[in-house]
Amino acid sequence: MALFLLRYAEIGLKSERVRRRFIATLIENIENAFMLSGMECIVSSDRGRIYVLSGNAAAGREIISRSFGIASFSEVVEAPLDMAELAQAVSAYATDLLVKGCTFAVRARRSGGQKYTSMELAREAGSRILDDHGEMDIHVSLDSPDVEVFVEARERAAYIYGSYEQGPGGLPMGTQGSVACLVEKHDDLVIPWLMMRRGCNVVVGKTTEEDIGSIRKWNARISIVRVEGLEQMLPIAAENRCSGVALNSDWLRAPATMDKSGFAFFYPAAGMTAGELHALLSRIG
Repeated sequence: MALFLLRYAEIGLKSERVRRRFIATLIENIENAFMLSGMECIVSSDRGRIYVLSGNAAAGREIISRSFGIASFSEVVEAPLDMAELAQAVSAYATDLLVKGCTFAVRARRSGGQKYTSMELAREAGSRILDDHGEMDIHVSLDSPDVEVFVEARERAAYIYGSYEQGPGGLPMGTQGSVACLVEKHDDLVIPWLMMRRGCNVVVGKTTEEDIGSIRKWNARISIVRVEGLEQMLPIAAENRCSGVALNSDWLRAPATMDKSGFAFFYPAAGMTAGELHALLSRIG
């Protein structure tokens, strides 16, 4: 079984009531994504963190990396909160990361009611690593270590990991209503992606013959329909109770008299450089 620790960023800026609602939506989205992939998972949370237990580490990592609202995540090992036991667990975890002559650092965080501080935990774990691996001629370097070992002592348990992996960030889908997105060329795939990242459910209308199915990796339930243009997109937006329509930046030059039929219009890719657009398209897949 693989255990993942998930972090969010923008959600944490919300009020307590809104934050609870957004986290509940995020957890539901993760559970649905696992279910649609034919896998089971167990999801729990405490203040500031979400935990996902999955029987398939690679597939779980793939799903989590595409969960809007998650800023970063790590595959972790759970350990006891007792400082001596935790330091021993950190040292054991570090064994597979260390090489002869390397430098290392322990990065510790504490957010529970433990009687030790983050600095005390880092010092204890670092000393234990030095004692247990003395034959490897390793040294501590807090500024530019070759190896970093992270440990978080939280309310119910401690978690040890060796790296951070990037999530898409933003807000959980479904927290900001629905938007219809018009895709007229391959580059326009960034439009629904950016709107989903802002927490919107999206309906995609495409005029291109190109396959845009790669966007489904980010939302298996996304609705994609064939349209001739904006005139056909507006009734679809109305049928799906969308609060707005998202377009590419070319529409910013449309005549001011264009009939918007009461919808809010969004241009999420406006201002993006060619390099930023290419990088985002590469990430979308």
